[in-house]
Amino acid sequence: MLNPPIRHTKPGGYFELQELDCRFKSDDGSLLDSHNLNYWSRFITEAAANYNRPIPHYTDYIAWFERAGFVDIRQVVFKSPQNPWPKNKVLKEAGKFQLLAHTLGLEGVSLGLLTRGLEWKAEEVRVLMAKIRPELKDRGIHAYQTTVFITGRKPEYPNRSSQTSSHSSSTAAPLTPNSIASSVAHSPEGPDSPAPPEEINAFTPVMPLVDASVSS
Repeated sequence: MLNPPIRHTKPGGYFELQELDCRFKSDDGSLLDSHNLNYWSRFITEAAANYNRPIPHYTDYIAWFERAGFVDIRQVVFKSPQNPWPKNKVLKEAGKFQLLAHTLGLEGVSLGLLTRGLEWKAEEVRVLMAKIRPELKDRGIHAYQTTVFITGRKPEYPNRSSQTSSHSSSTAAPLTPNSIASSVAHSPEGPDSPAPPEEINAFTPVMPLVDASVSS
């Protein structure tokens, strides 16, 4: 997957990947197995796999970057709430846009994948969408999706790349301008406060959902 990017990146240059994991999750148990958002997550994952477009987990990307030959790999994971349920002002604003995106676009994405990957009828997809919409707006369900930003550097001397630690160097790759803007928007500490090297493989959102209370 990442062989073309590293071929077209000049030695010493950086490549950035940004991906959304569309599966809904919650940290406080408010998203139940019986919720239609959970059903949708499972169905869409299965359909994508059947369509030969499997949805990766954010934990997969570092290994892909390493296999392609990138070094100085840095990964940052954000949580995107499904509506304005957080009290945190930045996350509440993000939730408004996320809800709008889902309201306008989720049915189109679902129709494509579920009719091709699981051979559902279009009407069956629309029935599921009708059940999902109230849950998307329900602030009692503290669900979110994860977005990963990951950067890697192409070694200036590829034959020496094996001697360079992939993601433990104190001179980790800086985020590109797009990622820096996102970090400023999401992080109270700003883009100059990267996760410690030993945590880069872990789930380390720049701004975790620290308050699971329904916003007013």
